[in-house]
Amino acid sequence: MRSIAIAALVVALAGCGSSKPPKPAELPEQGKLSFIGTARAAKCTNNIRMIYAAFWMQNGEARQAKFLPSLQSLVDRKIIGSGDALICPEDETPHTPGYSSYQTVFDLTEKQIPTTILETNHILVWDSAPRHAGSRCVGYCGGEVRLVPEEEFQTRLRELASFLRNTQ
Repeated sequence: MRSIAIAALVVALAGCGSSKPPKPAELPEQGKLSFIGTARAAKCTNNIRMIYAAFWMQNGEARQAKFLPSLQSLVDRKIIGSGDALICPEDETPHTPGYSSYQTVFDLTEKQIPTTILETNHILVWDSAPRHAGSRCVGYCGGEVRLVPEEEFQTRLRELASFLRNTQ
């Protein structure tokens, strides 16, 4: 049964009479843009996952830490590499040393962020602009990473700001 489903998927992807799925160069122009945009959004989402994992790794290494490390401190300690992991593939801003396409909870406050935030479902890291068809890649404290429409993002950002005002 599973092999039949896989075969049907291959046929659907390949198109009529073709044995391989189409390459980006073979897609119509609109298809190319969609294919490339989807790939870039996937890369951006993966970058956010790596940043999220670095927060968790650092928190795990310092079990008694009361506060989260900043993104810059994760780079400085080489827990996360700089370069591609900090740049959204849709970001056309000139990149200077230390530049990141992403923002974190640290960009909203000068206070230290208590590790208890990881027990909430607030946003933790996000793309600094809606670069993916009006959406942003967002990583939540609970581990979920997804594209979020701008209106929903702004609502979640206000919720986070309110949480931060009421902590400490």
